[in-house]
Amino acid sequence: RTLNRKRKKGWTETQIAKTMGNSTTKLRAMIAISGENATKYRDAQIYRLHDKGYNNSAIARQLRIPDTTVGNVLRRENEAKASSVRIIADTLKDAVKEQKYIDVGHGSEVYLGCSKDKLRNAIGLLEEEGYEIQNHYQQQMGTGKPTTIKVLCVKGTSWAEIEAAKREAKINFAKWHFEDRDYKNPHRLETPTSVDSKRIQVAFGDMKLPDGTYGKDRDGLIEIRRGCEDLNLGKNHYAQVRIAVDGTHYLKGVAVYSDNLPDGIDIRYNVSKPSTMPIKSDNKDIETVFKRMKPDPVTNNPFGASIEQDDDKLHFVQVHYIGKDGKQHLSALNIVNEQGTWNEWSRNLPSQFLSKQTVPLATKQLKLDARMRKDDFDEIMSITNGAVRKNLLNSFADNCD
Repeated sequence: RTLNRKRKKGWTETQIAKTMGNSTTKLRAMIAISGENATKYRDAQIYRLHDKGYNNSAIARQLRIPDTTVGNVLRRENEAKASSVRIIADTLKDAVKEQKYIDVGHGSEVYLGCSKDKLRNAIGLLEEEGYEIQNHYQQQMGTGKPTTIKVLCVKGTSWAEIEAAKREAKINFAKWHFEDRDYKNPHRLETPTSVDSKRIQVAFGDMKLPDGTYGKDRDGLIEIRRGCEDLNLGKNHYAQVRIAVDGTHYLKGVAVYSDNLPDGIDIRYNVSKPSTMPIKSDNKDIETVFKRMKPDPVTNNPFGASIEQDDDKLHFVQVHYIGKDGKQHLSALNIVNEQGTWNEWSRNLPSQFLSKQTVPLATKQLKLDARMRKDDFDEIMSITNGAVRKNLLNSFADNCD
């Protein structure tokens, strides 16, 4: 408003900038930013009123702007949504062409890096174009209970063919994912970036650390040096991760930043294992500290982890970053959240670490565990035999956290 008043009085931009103590360039930048923010605010108000059911004319009257402005903003939004759904559909189409059977059920939207609504719309688009969805059943690895898997395939694929593919573990999520919200550049699932084992210190269970604690006191905690560009947690204070080592093994645990690592060490892996145990070995019959990766890390998940997404926006299992060379690189941190690990966390993580977790993460984990318990409870209550139901309820109560 001040700027407009001075302009009406005939002031030049140079004169206005001097009275504000700024350069003309900075003043113009401030004007541009102000205009951009005002536009974003106006558009957000249009979307809000449109979602409430207001028509274009009502929105225009409410915001005191022309009808044509409202129509243009909503049309751009619809075009952007349609474009992203089309890109996701085309990506799934390419995945079917390559992999034949694509799991588009629970969690697949996290692998793709899109919302459930966009995935559902993309699948609807593909069904109109001659693809089909088949629902099959398989046992959950953790609970042994049946769960439904939704399989996207070409029309005419027989039920028996899908069942055979299921037995041979050929039904997988699409090997593509989106990291950017414009959905323009889907990334292909890549072989994980490995960290040189020379950068890793193992804190064994019987190994005393400088602060007087032992590795067993922080079993499963992965301390990473702050500032290493290939070991960046992003906005997260901590996360469950898998880190490939030397292309053959990997670390599994919860990563946090640490400012107390020895020189030359970027990762400290705390374990309960004794110092007599080898860190890694080519002999598959020998138990090692580092876990062995699966032989085909692109076709199969090399870390054996199912992926979920947290409310604090933990990223897809593979994340890219721009290095100091200005090029894009794959991070060594594969961030995951395995369903059903809350009980393991509560037993194995040190209390001083749990006390520092963010409220959104704690809330998410507790809600996830509660939902699983509720499903178990409902299933038990559906049993008509009173004696069996009582026995199962006692067992259920004993296992609740």
